Amino acid sequence: MIDDKILKSLDTRKAVELTKRLVRAQSMNPPGNEMLASEVVTDFLDEAGIKYVEQKVTDSRQNVVATLKGRTSSTSLLFTGHLDVVPPGDERLWSKDPFCGDEADGLIYGRGSTDAKGSLGAMLCAFEAIVESGIELSGGLIFAAVIGEETDNLGIKHLLGKSNIRPSMALVGEPTQLRVANSHKGIARFNIHIRGKSAHASLPSRGANAISGMAKVVLGLDDLASRLRGEALVGHPTIVVTTIKGGIKDNVVPPNCSITVDRRLVVGESIGKAESEVKNIITEVLKGSSMKGEVELYLSAPPTMTSADELIVLSARKALEKVLGVDPGLCNFEAYCDMGPLVELAGTKTIILGPGSLEGSHIENEVVSVREVESAAKVYALTAINALSD
Repeated sequence: MIDDKILKSLDTRKAVELTKRLVRAQSMNPPGNEMLASEVVTDFLDEAGIKYVEQKVTDSRQNVVATLKGRTSSTSLLFTGHLDVVPPGDERLWSKDPFCGDEADGLIYGRGSTDAKGSLGAMLCAFEAIVESGIELSGGLIFAAVIGEETDNLGIKHLLGKSNIRPSMALVGEPTQLRVANSHKGIARFNIHIRGKSAHASLPSRGANAISGMAKVVLGLDDLASRLRGEALVGHPTIVVTTIKGGIKDNVVPPNCSITVDRRLVVGESIGKAESEVKNIITEVLKGSSMKGEVELYLSAPPTMTSADELIVLSARKALEKVLGVDPGLCNFEAYCDMGPLVELAGTKTIILGPGSLEGSHIENEVVSVREVESAAKVYALTAINALSD
């Protein structure tokens, strides 16, 4: 059987070693320094004798794209993972060098191990195994290591906008604990500004304290967060204040205060509704006050979903059952990722699947399981075979 042929030829240790090399290649975003990680990818493809294209996105940033042609061009599957990682933060809180890439006790340590270089290493390993097997696929298989996922999805947007790549199916490598995520949340981010009036701090009644006004806004947003959460612990809408800045000096009544707010939307919610909720809170809490509130929606993308009966969903679930002995079922990806642009810009039937957990992302002492990375390589390879076989 083709499945068994692929599994026998697949050297999953390559996925582990690749993940370690990728972690050691610092690729923090911001500021957007993915070049070292992209060189790990191109070095591996060079060693494997696989042709690729370095797609320039900016002067110092590039996607890496490799394509295996199939019998027809009417269908195609994209494997994609991102090269960038968030900064490690205070390195004193880490038990190891954040970019050590060490392997110990069945774990790979370091920033990006879970989000999402474990997925990227496994994808590369799977892609190489399929190329080397000589199996003729019914459609094209594309591998793309992209930049910029952690900030603005610039890499995947460039891939879709500046090339002829329009995959009919896509698998996005992100930490799902090896479950198929066929939906993910949308996002709306707001800047909120409160304008008050300055005065000497010894005469607070002469001013209008913008920080005090903003405190009421924050409490209103916290109340909204509780209502959105309801009884559910996961899979619900969220809203959270993420930054705050205000005041002029320690002896001046602050005339201004600003916050940023992150709102995540589930399928069925609209960005317009989310924006109205925020504006209504500000109107209500500032009623009767001389202070003015402003809301700026500076980033937004709707939630997306791929039907459970789509070929890519069924192919991945079949692969998981073969590798793990059980189909873990479908889940929702709580964050926003490159699935969004794929669905919005190209209409691609997309899933998210990879080793590690979202809870283990963007934290100190980030790790990913060696076993999950190895299993992911097998699952990716079989997913491609299942999706691109007659």
